[in-house]
Amino acid sequence: MYGIRIGKRRGYTLSEMLVVLGVLVMVAALAQPALRSALGDSRLRSAARRVRAELAKTRLRAMQSGQAQRFRYQPGAGRFEVAPADYDAETERSEPAVEHETAAGGDTEKLPTPGKKVVEQELPEGVAFVDAEEMLSAAPPVDEEGWSEPIVFYPNGRTADARIRLRGERDAVVDLSLRGLTGVATVGKPRHEEAEP
Repeated sequence: MYGIRIGKRRGYTLSEMLVVLGVLVMVAALAQPALRSALGDSRLRSAARRVRAELAKTRLRAMQSGQAQRFRYQPGAGRFEVAPADYDAETERSEPAVEHETAAGGDTEKLPTPGKKVVEQELPEGVAFVDAEEMLSAAPPVDEEGWSEPIVFYPNGRTADARIRLRGERDAVVDLSLRGLTGVATVGKPRHEEAEP
């Protein structure tokens, strides 16, 4: 008389949930390399734009100050430096610093010599300058201190033709070309270098 009433199910079984979760994990695992590569390329493009902006600022500083400025970098690292072309760190350390009395009283502090401004910066993590010897083109060689030969910007806005290569994750590289006559840098498209056999 009274039978068991079979109604509609109102939920999912545990096995159905596990199957859906497994499919989602597989899709995420397949998409992860593409997403990671895109993120690395984005970081590399951003670093290249930053170097291009620093080259433009260096050129502008040379034109505004009337003093030649240099840009140099450390291959294999993400460090670069902008300084007056005649700046020498060894000479700077040996020259007496200007003593300046503080407002608090007789204390003195040593300030760097005026007009010798050096700007050191670093690229984002995972991005580094490529050694000039690794490049096929005529790029500036590296000196004994580990810095590249400087790219000098003159007060008239000119410089020498140069090519700078940045390497990111997964051997992605991007080239910056500096045109000497105009002093304008252009950024190439990121690409992946083929592994050498």
